[in-house]
Amino acid sequence: MPLNEIPFQRKSPVVHVKERQLPEWDEDAWIESTSKKIGEIAEGKRRGCFYLNPGFIVSATRFSAEFSSKARKCQANWYRRVDQVLLRKHRKRRERELDFWSRQNAYTGILIIEGQPIPPHEWTAMEAKIEEFT
Repeated sequence: MPLNEIPFQRKSPVVHVKERQLPEWDEDAWIESTSKKIGEIAEGKRRGCFYLNPGFIVSATRFSAEFSSKARKCQANWYRRVDQVLLRKHRKRRERELDFWSRQNAYTGILIIEGQPIPPHEWTAMEAKIEEFT
């Protein structure tokens, strides 16, 4: 989705953060759990902005600075949890061994806006664009 098509707004929408119940401390279960939740969002044709990783779901009607901040905090929280169990060096090695989508589902998390997954480098560009508005 091109940056100029992503809806921005100055007033932040309500951002919801939900902690997810981890199926278990297993990478394959994380990938499956996140993929399943993405499928549920797609099947329900839910509109808006979502960030998902195995530990959290962040949702809002639109991408905003508040949404981005909460999603990044959930991303960091998830990394901290994983690093406590796997140790950072092991997580980094595992991430490198996975394909892009599996890595996103298990570790990095996925940003979805209006049903479209947003690559990580575009998320950073979107955050910079929000800074222009504030």
